[in-house]
Amino acid sequence: MASFYFFYKNIRRDLFMLSSVALSGIITATSFLLKVVIKDLNIEGLLLVAILIVGMGAGAAFWLRKIQKEWKA
Repeated sequence: MASFYFFYKNIRRDLFMLSSVALSGIITATSFLLKVVIKDLNIEGLLLVAILIVGMGAGAAFWLRKIQKEWKA
């Protein structure tokens, strides 16, 4: 994943592929969190995972906008 990030940010400059890298990171983190939360199977844990998914998506959008502005400058 780090090699994709370096290649598509510095060499090729492709925002779509960077968003794919961000999405794969979000999916990996979510699956890890769900493995931990499913053991207890409580509603608070699932709510926490949902809030973290929204937060990671917002963070990825902010990061991608920052890179786009950086490339335009």
